[in-house]
Amino acid sequence: QVTYAWGPQTTESLTLPIHDAVQMAVAAMPSLRPALTTINCGRSFGNQEITFSVEGAVRLDDLRPLMDRFGLGGQHTRLVNALAFVLGARFTLPPDTTLVTLRPTTAGMEMRIDVNLEAIPDIPANVASLLQLQMVERPQSVAALERWVGAMTPVGFLSPGSLSVLSVIVRPDLGPRLAID
Repeated sequence: QVTYAWGPQTTESLTLPIHDAVQMAVAAMPSLRPALTTINCGRSFGNQEITFSVEGAVRLDDLRPLMDRFGLGGQHTRLVNALAFVLGARFTLPPDTTLVTLRPTTAGMEMRIDVNLEAIPDIPANVASLLQLQMVERPQSVAALERWVGAMTPVGFLSPGSLSVLSVIVRPDLGPRLAID
């Protein structure tokens, strides 16, 4: 995996699908600013993704035109519900807390929203519990979260520490999936 910071020459290094995605994304949500591009390489495949910073606060409803543009509009309500629930009924994210990443997949465009929890002043104290409640429909995800917490918790401590980033990933064929860092 290689990541490049955005610069004036970066447009020339974008693959056609990502170049087109940048144009379409900025047209759908003018507050997006390309921040970096990442190239992922495997033995038999590779892809490129683009990450945008968002200028100003992000109203979750403002994501709908962007999601519609990439065939993700059917996931908008579920994404808003998942994110707002975990963030304590917050439907607007403060400035400088959100990144949006687009990655072409064989199933269509994948979108990831990364929220910097440490930059939100009034984040619910029970955000980890809210995350678990959101995952209750998927027992495998709850079990994976519990294994992760167990693996990351130092001996003699009750938890691995505070959560710093909450991510929500959606694709046309897959509803919102939550991830933490």
